Amino acid sequence: MDEKQKELIIKKIVNISENLQDPLACRNRRRRFISRDGISYCLTDRFLDFWDDILRDLLIKHKWNTKFSEKYVDSKLQEIISNLIRDRSPQKAHEYLDQLEKEYEHYSIEQVLRIPLFGIELDERLIELGNVTFKKLNDERTEELIVMLNQAISNSSNTDEEKKMHFDFEKELINEYLRDRVCAEISLLAEPDRALEIAETEAQRALDLLRYAIPAIYSSDKKVTIGLQGEYSSQTRYAQIFSADGQSFSCTITSVGPLFPLELSTQNLEHMEKIGVFTLGDILKKEQLSKFEETLLQGIEWFSRAQTQSEPKNKLLNLITVLETFLTPRGTDPIQKTISEGVAILLKDDAIQRKSLMKRVKQFYGLRSKLSHGHSKEILDADIRLLLNIVGSLIMILIEERDHFASKEDLINWIEYKKLGGLPENWNKYNEFLGELN
Repeated sequence: MDEKQKELIIKKIVNISENLQDPLACRNRRRRFISRDGISYCLTDRFLDFWDDILRDLLIKHKWNTKFSEKYVDSKLQEIISNLIRDRSPQKAHEYLDQLEKEYEHYSIEQVLRIPLFGIELDERLIELGNVTFKKLNDERTEELIVMLNQAISNSSNTDEEKKMHFDFEKELINEYLRDRVCAEISLLAEPDRALEIAETEAQRALDLLRYAIPAIYSSDKKVTIGLQGEYSSQTRYAQIFSADGQSFSCTITSVGPLFPLELSTQNLEHMEKIGVFTLGDILKKEQLSKFEETLLQGIEWFSRAQTQSEPKNKLLNLITVLETFLTPRGTDPIQKTISEGVAILLKDDAIQRKSLMKRVKQFYGLRSKLSHGHSKEILDADIRLLLNIVGSLIMILIEERDHFASKEDLINWIEYKKLGGLPENWNKYNEFLGELN
């Protein structure tokens, strides 16, 4: 950061250090108590705002969040304030901030993270998707991990007894939570807390791509659900049913939650390849995305969210959001009409089929309108299955045609061009014409 920006941050740090309150005497409604290195104090009102401003400037504006978590920078800021109080020398704020900046600039420790997943079956092969690698920690890989653990603990300054206790404890956790589980593995240059945050985000992005594939491989009654370990579980639900007169009785025993895992078999992987899952994975790896690729990934995220919802109404809302992510019209064009036409033009070639699909998409919008008036019971599982198919097919088409569009605007122009009867071979000429108009 330049000196002017640094001075603004230093000024706020000094202001905070000179306006701290005694925790025992602090009566402000908005406050934060901090105890660090034997020093306790209370932040209030605008000085609490100063604190948050510093975090925001360092993490967001100066992009320290590429290596440091908010928790880490907050802890370092506490350390600086405690040092200023102990030193009774506010002018040393510049020195302490310089030290923190150098730590960020020179941070070079690579972390390798393995995050256990739920609902995925995989053999010994490695599957790369986006920035993560899916692998099963079989016995051989788990033992390698335990050897690495032993080496890392041996390098610590603890006593031999403490080292053994630590090793035995961590080994037990590895055997319980990682052995024989499918994990997402990723390497990152960041402090551990931030590395975990980024790794979980990247794992979720890769899982989004797998969730896109699930409806194309499994029927909805299989209830295939995937996620990070601990996000989902399978349970058995028992319910009793008595007639009001007490003359009859029945019961139900239902499996609630996921029923089948997503199997990353050769056959399923080949199908994923056909529908563009690994193409999306390549997009995730890119440092610079086109605007259309960004839109495509946003749509995938909403489609993925639909897979995680248990209630039909929430599935419908998320799936409609996918359509709007891709096809929301510009200006004052009616959204329902424009989106239904766009879906029909992209998915169908025959006029009758297009008209039929337009009608169906409009009906889905009618269902969404009913949701706002409390009529969620009118949504059938059959509605969700059809909408999943429509939206999934649309995503597949957009993946195939991604190189033809630099932005969502290009896609909207293409749909308009098709509505006007334009031929594919004249598209570039039409695009040049639009550029001249603008």
